[in-house]
Amino acid sequence: MHYRTYHHFGILLILAILELTTSEAWSLESTLKLHGGYNSNTEARAHGSSSGFGQLDLRFSLPGDLETLATDYEVFLDGSYVKSSDQEYRATAGGALDWSLYADRLRPGAMYAYSIYRGDDDVNTHGATLWADWSLNDRAGLGIEQVFSREDYQDKVTLNAGGEPTYRLGSIHEPALGSWGSAAGVTQNLTSLYDWVSTNFLTSDLRWLTITQHTTEPVTVKRDDHFSSTALRYTQAIGEGLLLDLRLAREHLDSNIDAAIYRRNTIGIGGLWQPAPRWELAPQARWSATHYKIKHPLDNDPDMTKILGVSLTRRQDAHAVSLRVEWLDNDSPFDEECYERTVVECIFAYQF
Repeated sequence: MHYRTYHHFGILLILAILELTTSEAWSLESTLKLHGGYNSNTEARAHGSSSGFGQLDLRFSLPGDLETLATDYEVFLDGSYVKSSDQEYRATAGGALDWSLYADRLRPGAMYAYSIYRGDDDVNTHGATLWADWSLNDRAGLGIEQVFSREDYQDKVTLNAGGEPTYRLGSIHEPALGSWGSAAGVTQNLTSLYDWVSTNFLTSDLRWLTITQHTTEPVTVKRDDHFSSTALRYTQAIGEGLLLDLRLAREHLDSNIDAAIYRRNTIGIGGLWQPAPRWELAPQARWSATHYKIKHPLDNDPDMTKILGVSLTRRQDAHAVSLRVEWLDNDSPFDEECYERTVVECIFAYQF
């Protein structure tokens, strides 16, 4: 998809939602989230520094439904602020439509969002998501999701500054489970289906692959990324209060900087258990293999990422408190990209 396609699709989707809701009573919902925690490796690199962080999320949404068309809709505006080793901001606006077909056994949907991020990098993002969820029976479901986005970096990137080869840039995609303050970016959950997350990965100039001490000339470029993701999801209820979730995904990032280009295959498994009323325990595990266009000259293996996480949530009417822990291990042919990261986070949420 070209970025103009995202733009036109988003405008038409939001205008359609507004047109459909003109005769309905508007009921605005608001959600406030406060995060605090500790990240053992904010740079996501070998020997990266650690830091505490705080994060504030504020979301305004206008949900509703049109019974005659069997359609649910939502218009939303999100804002996030993170204070860690640096400060980061994000604002996101968008809309979504969700249809009910075949006695609610099939639910296709579409969403558009436009996001402005300001931090180490200034990035404007157009994103479109299409999905369909099929209820196999009362206890199992199958879903498919297709994501397209374009990341427009506002500032030019200087590679090989000071004559030293550049081999890392920041982006907003990573095979992570959760969100927290990071020097690479802010996670912004738009829906349960579509996440923007923070990461680091390889970058550009081909001459550094000789692995020599020769001086590399600085290069200044305007970065432009295009991201797509296809995911399949299977959910199964087991017994009372236990839900299992299996997810397979294929991601593709194209860029005008060759070494940022990659293909990633991911398999994930998660669970949701309610041991008591108002309590939820959610363990997760994920394995990813990332194949970069620019490879190590002596080792063709992909980056292998393992992630284990668990969260415990207590809900009480409009309030919720969560404790979340995640451990990530990345194994790469490049020593600097072999690292571990542990994050502990506490979240307070209030809906009003």
